[in-house]
Amino acid sequence: MKTRKFPLWLVGGVIFLIFSLFSTVVALIVDWWWFSEVGYTEVFITSLVAKVVLGLAVSIFATLFLLVNFLVATSSKTPWFVVLPENILGRVINLDGHTVKKLGIIIILVVAVFLGLVASSGWQD
Repeated sequence: MKTRKFPLWLVGGVIFLIFSLFSTVVALIVDWWWFSEVGYTEVFITSLVAKVVLGLAVSIFATLFLLVNFLVATSSKTPWFVVLPENILGRVINLDGHTVKKLGIIIILVVAVFLGLVASSGWQD
């Protein structure tokens, strides 16, 4: 029977996500309690919906914009390669098109999510 190892980077990513979102979740719960205590729950829900919609809209727009530009940039016929200085490896590493596209898409999604978070934090502006 072959056992599969659970990827350690996935566990680290989940732990990082929990720690980075913990203060946001606590602030959201406290705001919810305060708005419900003073009787303005509808105001809280309206502002929360505005933040979510703005964040999603900016994330989707940024993803589409960056993805189109990236796909146009990688559609050339020249091969992609990385040259590292000699004191590190001293050789040329050739990356195939699939690896470059996978890494590019992951980076684009991360950047788009952060842009959406920045936009949703400034929803009143």
